[in-house]
Amino acid sequence: MKNKKTKSNLNYFNKILIILLVLTLILYIIFINLNKIILTQPKDNSITTERYPEFKWNSKQSDYYKLIVDDSIDFKTPIINVITTEKNYKPDIKLDLTKYYWKVISENTASNVNSFTMNSVVAIELDNSLIKNVGNVRTKVTIEDRVNVIGAVILDINEFFETKKDQNLFKAEQDE
Repeated sequence: MKNKKTKSNLNYFNKILIILLVLTLILYIIFINLNKIILTQPKDNSITTERYPEFKWNSKQSDYYKLIVDDSIDFKTPIINVITTEKNYKPDIKLDLTKYYWKVISENTASNVNSFTMNSVVAIELDNSLIKNVGNVRTKVTIEDRVNVIGAVILDINEFFETKKDQNLFKAEQDE
């Protein structure tokens, strides 16, 4: 009889031990996820034309966040390396047209590494006799009549020039 009672107590103890281990594991997973930094913008592997992209992330509140952006995954020569108390950052430097890697570090944890690619947009806008570069790169605009090239002009972003002929054709390409 005593032997059955001991086995029964042992089974009961093992069940309690298993329940405690499972609860500990669940709490550990919840704690890890609460401390995690989730990068939200720019999205991983995205393509953008915004030369001043806003970086955003979600996490439990932290005293500080360190945002690191580099064109190399080893982060040895960061283009952006700032500390902020906010969960977002908009740089005041224009990013080049290339692939970037970014991550955020806080006092307790770090995010995964995300990447995004900065693409160029060549675009001009014609408003009456004004031609404006509305793309995100310097643009070479060739002015043609129906047969010949009349001239060319290089326009920086948001720069414009006035053309005198109404019947001109315009060809835009990225300036090298």
